[in-house]
Amino acid sequence: MQRNFVQDLGKKYLERFSGFNPPKQINLEEISNLLGFIGNQDQNYAAEIANYERSKITLNRQLLVLKKRLNQIQNTNYRPQYSSYRLIIGIEPENAGNFELEISYLINNASWNPLYDLRSNTKGDRLNLTYLAEVKQKTGEDWSNIDLTLSTAKPTQGKLPAKLTPLFISGHDPNFAGRGVGHHIYENTGTSDDGFDFGECFEEEDSSAIIEEVKNIEAEQVVAETTQIGGIVTFNLARKYTIPSDDQSHKVTIFNTDYDCQTQHITVPRIDCFAYLEANTINPQNGVTLLQGQANIFRDNTFIGKTQLENIAPGESFKVNLGIDEGIKITRTLAGREVELIGNYRRITYHYRLEIINLKEMKTKLKVIEQLPVTRDERIKVRLLRTNPEIQLGDLGKLEWLLILEPKSNSLSKQEISYQSSTEYPTNLEIKYSS
Repeated sequence: MQRNFVQDLGKKYLERFSGFNPPKQINLEEISNLLGFIGNQDQNYAAEIANYERSKITLNRQLLVLKKRLNQIQNTNYRPQYSSYRLIIGIEPENAGNFELEISYLINNASWNPLYDLRSNTKGDRLNLTYLAEVKQKTGEDWSNIDLTLSTAKPTQGKLPAKLTPLFISGHDPNFAGRGVGHHIYENTGTSDDGFDFGECFEEEDSSAIIEEVKNIEAEQVVAETTQIGGIVTFNLARKYTIPSDDQSHKVTIFNTDYDCQTQHITVPRIDCFAYLEANTINPQNGVTLLQGQANIFRDNTFIGKTQLENIAPGESFKVNLGIDEGIKITRTLAGREVELIGNYRRITYHYRLEIINLKEMKTKLKVIEQLPVTRDERIKVRLLRTNPEIQLGDLGKLEWLLILEPKSNSLSKQEISYQSSTEYPTNLEIKYSS
């Protein structure tokens, strides 16, 4: 109404100059002052109206959210999740006065899970760990600006990362099939004897990582006050949080810290010809228990993938896989295969060659792990004939080389590993390789 009045005032004043009886004398100063007044007033009212419209849109959005939540609560399938209680307290005071009453109670439908961000740099001498928590609740009551304490009465025991399993070899004489309990018949579904390679009996793992979208987490410099009694870990967060009752995960930061670490590369060419960067570090004695949880891996601010962090106590050393390092190229080839018949026995000799090249500008440590089959049948003999560089055969047929690769500008940036092994068994046996 105010804006309309100002606009109407301006129209009526202009009509004086365009009507049948215009004023004989025109006061330009009076016209200028009036136009300025009308313009300023109209602009002020227009801004207030625009602010009102924006506020109305915001309130309408909030209203839609509240209506949706109200419909969920009123829904018969959703309603049993919420309960209401009435508390009656009897008081017998000795005299008049004021007192403070604190009521605590336990609720269901609230939980939290640990989540980590692991960040390393090119040098690999520091590992930054951000300890996060995904908190969600559907108690029917929004937690607004609360002091949040995260606790676990029984930390989940973590599992170790997948390890290389032994490769067992067994066989059976087909002529004695069905004569009671004993060896089972294994049928070789791979290539013929002329081109058999036990490494081909394993399905290769998919080396392509499916990188999911990682939500940006607002940087927070907060440190939680931590207490640990036996197996109970409690984090008292340093700031207040708001957790709505929407059963959605809300990230909060427990703390952020750096660990000194040593890195090395590991490759298992029999499974895939990639070099994986691994960091070795120690959880400080005065640190906190790191619970089992998922970790996002970043290297030089680039998201690499995800891994699972095990339960780690203070003072305990642990390893973190930091993903594939494309700076090391590895090639594994079957350089030779010979089949010999010695009486009633067949001997197959395998010769493998590995070529490793460091494409990086820095010296790199690489552990190479290969494996010979482990026999479960005394009639089958597996022998390591020779290795270069020379090493000893480990438990369960494992072969390990520790290489120091010089930078790519050095001739020692390229190294070669080779080894020969033989498998000997009766000609009337059919053998199969299994893990």
